[in-house]
Amino acid sequence: MAIAYAALMLGQDNEGDKNLRIIAIDPGSRKCGIAIAEQQGTLFRQVVATDEMEKAVKRLIATYRPLLIVVGDRTYGRRIAQLFEETLPVVFVDEHGSSEEARQRYWKYNKRTGWRRLLPTSLQVPPEPYDDIVAEILAERFFLLQ
Repeated sequence: MAIAYAALMLGQDNEGDKNLRIIAIDPGSRKCGIAIAEQQGTLFRQVVATDEMEKAVKRLIATYRPLLIVVGDRTYGRRIAQLFEETLPVVFVDEHGSSEEARQRYWKYNKRTGWRRLLPTSLQVPPEPYDDIVAEILAERFFLLQ
């Protein structure tokens, strides 16, 4: 439904939803995760400071030309949506459990070394922000709903 709405709003053909490109944002008070994704996978991920997020998203919109913005429905989601509602259609996706899922995925993307190999990943916190992986998960959830 959101895909058809976005295509209609932008005057584009909705054939082949698999080619739909979106930008997903995991909003936060200090940092935000951003992902550019298509049905086939993620093209780009980044963590940015919240005060730099608007500029970063506008740059990514110009570069990747997504059809819509997917935003997490919890912390600061409405505020982020208001920033871009006149730029592209905004769709909210349930964030429940996405941070825990992203933490597990972080360890799939990044090999554990040293003492980290001995401790279960469920007991570890990644040594760097992983909000971009949360944004990637939000994009995947959006495509699963289509």
